[in-house]
Amino acid sequence: MYLPILMYHRLSDRTLSKAEDPYRIALEADRFERQLKFLKWLGYKTVRLEDYQRALVSGDRAFETQRRFAITFDDGYTETLSLALPILKRLGMTACVFIVTGEIGRVNRWDTGTDSLMTAADIRKWVNDGMEIGAHTATHPHLPTLASMQAEEEIRSAKRELETIARRPVELFAYPYGEWSAQVQAAARKVGFKAAYATDRGAARHELDLFAIRRVILFYKTSLPQLWRKMQRWYPRYREWRQH
Repeated sequence: MYLPILMYHRLSDRTLSKAEDPYRIALEADRFERQLKFLKWLGYKTVRLEDYQRALVSGDRAFETQRRFAITFDDGYTETLSLALPILKRLGMTACVFIVTGEIGRVNRWDTGTDSLMTAADIRKWVNDGMEIGAHTATHPHLPTLASMQAEEEIRSAKRELETIARRPVELFAYPYGEWSAQVQAAARKVGFKAAYATDRGAARHELDLFAIRRVILFYKTSLPQLWRKMQRWYPRYREWRQH
């Protein structure tokens, strides 16, 4: 089974310079809205990741006969709330944000160290407005490089903190930098997550590994024709072919 799961990081209200956005992870909010309107025009509707995870477990392949996709944001930048949420609500779509819990209300110290992250109140508003949350560790480390107990605590503490803030179970996890190992996957299972999300290096068939679910990376210059191509079920296999 395969569902296109779009992966974003930041939105911005203007074009950012390379000095402001050195890793080019920010997408203009207007471009983000055009992408979603394009998908809606094509007949696509969003799916909650919690529902998709249950479908993967049960073997329900109904999503494959419909035009469905999911939206994710990594890290929890404040623009996810201020810019993305109004667009999502206008278009009747949902999304999941993966939060770095040790930096809630602070800045992205693993990146530029200057960009603001969502507060606990922001996270509650996001959830109360019908969106999903998942954990993205406590400090955004390279998990495979950590000792097993340290990696497990990064994952466990993030889950615990988010559940305290949101006052509900948090069952979804995303690997920082899209990096994982068998040991890291085992830790995510052990602490109680039901699925974990990678980048574009996960399996082309999601049911093969619920703890390395592949996502589609969107870049700041992704065009609408490129987006259409990334939405196709054959795209993961095409990517695998290109990488060999």
